[in-house]
Amino acid sequence: MTTKSPEKIKEEFLSFTEVDAVDLCGIANFVKHHCNSTIPLVKPRSCTLRICGLEETVYEGDEEQLEAWKDYYLPERMEMEVIGAIDDFPCDAFGLQLVLLLGEDGRVFACEDELLHLVARNLRDLFQCEMAFPGIETFKLGECFEEPTEEEYLEMMESEDVKEMKKLHIEYRESLELDLLNTMNEIAQSRDVRLQIVLLHVFIA
Repeated sequence: MTTKSPEKIKEEFLSFTEVDAVDLCGIANFVKHHCNSTIPLVKPRSCTLRICGLEETVYEGDEEQLEAWKDYYLPERMEMEVIGAIDDFPCDAFGLQLVLLLGEDGRVFACEDELLHLVARNLRDLFQCEMAFPGIETFKLGECFEEPTEEEYLEMMESEDVKEMKKLHIEYRESLELDLLNTMNEIAQSRDVRLQIVLLHVFIA
């Protein structure tokens, strides 16, 4: 734990982030160096972020849990680092402790049992605006593997990526049909030539 003021710690914290990217290695070292330092949040006003890694949370020693947060909640795997915890927070989290994670894209998440809350778009929002809880978005454990609803399926089929795939598929089928037609024409022409040769031999004989 350092003796720096919360404002100085926040400034240093933010120095590891860019618009859409984060130096996760730098963040991990920063968290170790400032472990158990605290930063009061603007909102909720009674909340304080205690900077710490996984080992200083209720998930101490559970590296598999960190991998689960990376793999089993969001639509795609995302590298994350534990950046701290909010203790005695009124929620369904184990031990009433919200564990905060920073994603490689700069977003901030909080774990509540089998839910992962997007609590801030970036660190700056977390420190200067608020920690949104329940989250701006909420992701359930295993939700990324569930079958899409009919509405989600229709929306997916109307996406630009799917339209492009359909277009390429149609073009591919058309090229196959053209190749097949050319091959059949070549075969037909070959048969006509052979027939003409046979008839010529018959006529000569």
